[in-house]
Amino acid sequence: MAKPTRAPKILNTALRIVIRGYLTRRFNLTVVGKGIKGIDELKSPYLIVANHTNFWDPFFVASFVPKPIHFVTADEYFRNPLVKAALRLVGAIPKSKFIADFDTVKSILKVKKAGGIIGVFPEGRRNWDGGPEPVVYSTAKLIKALKLPVVTALLKGAHLSKPRWAKKPRRGLVSVTYNVLLTPEEIAKFTADEIYKRVVSGLDYHEYAFQAKEMIRYKGRRLAENLELFLFTCPQCRKIGTMKSERNDFFCSTCGYHVSYDKYGFFQSRSGDKLSFRNPKEWNQWQLALLQNQIASAKKGSPVIFEDRLVFLLQGSRLKPLKKIHTGRLQLPADSLLFTNLQGEKIRFDFAQISGLNVQQNDKLEFYYQNMLYRFIFQPRVSAYKWLKGIELLQVGTGKPEQNLFPINQTLSIGT
Repeated sequence: MAKPTRAPKILNTALRIVIRGYLTRRFNLTVVGKGIKGIDELKSPYLIVANHTNFWDPFFVASFVPKPIHFVTADEYFRNPLVKAALRLVGAIPKSKFIADFDTVKSILKVKKAGGIIGVFPEGRRNWDGGPEPVVYSTAKLIKALKLPVVTALLKGAHLSKPRWAKKPRRGLVSVTYNVLLTPEEIAKFTADEIYKRVVSGLDYHEYAFQAKEMIRYKGRRLAENLELFLFTCPQCRKIGTMKSERNDFFCSTCGYHVSYDKYGFFQSRSGDKLSFRNPKEWNQWQLALLQNQIASAKKGSPVIFEDRLVFLLQGSRLKPLKKIHTGRLQLPADSLLFTNLQGEKIRFDFAQISGLNVQQNDKLEFYYQNMLYRFIFQPRVSAYKWLKGIELLQVGTGKPEQNLFPINQTLSIGT
């Protein structure tokens, strides 16, 4: 496991000025209020928690903070030697997504001891629809153990500036608002449950509800392209995998349902049919409810819910590069995830043993199984998100243990 290095303040200041300049020009980045300096002259060490919607979120958050932030960062980025070197230079802390990791906790403690600032995205992954992802409960346990002031950095406009599924960024407005969420005195008297509720409340933000009031224009090119990575079901014919995108248009290749995605992040009808959903979030809520019903029906007869062909299967572990081991067909029956290679050999993955389930780089499905990391790479524009949600729904009731990003127990000395 790579160890965090102490981020040089001079280097951090130079990078912050350069990157903030770029982000201001590219995304119209701004800070609400006076930033960290305006929060009662808060001194480090402290913990920053933020909502997570955009690849640039760590840089948005760090742009107005006068000292280096040691962000807990997905170990995916540490597998590239050049990126790994850059991340170590700025003191990033590697973390396997949704996997309990004592090394990460130890690295966090070292930053605390050195008087540094720790940055965490408690949702664990970038959201797809501009709304909050569930906050991982172990974040509250980490806060309780660290006893450090907690600051929220709430990002608005970051999702619409480049939705997770999008091919191209767009320029409108991204704002960062910093607030003290918890003081050490409050942490001492609150239970983990109370801290958890405070974190959930502090990061509760819905981009499309905000946008419906503000109607900020997000200008760009090819606004709808790659939307099928996220919205995988046609609302008219209800078929999975038939939606296609081109420039600002989004349409079904089977029944012809057709909408456009505008500069405000909303849909407009193009086919003359009634508009089924006003925005991607509403569409996603509908398709997930439909998928849940399809899975309930599949459990009675055990048919395949959906499948994709010519899928590449890679295998690896933690920070080591992944290696391709098979090409084949991936299927989602109701009893287990099934991969069949071109030679007809079958590999089954029991849902209860799948952990660390996540979509990497927006189009690759990844999880841990029996201490090995598996990644599935699909053909271009095939939704990995549908596999994520399908497996998550099928994991309900399997006895899968609670996600535990930050394992805190009596065997690990937290210190003061």
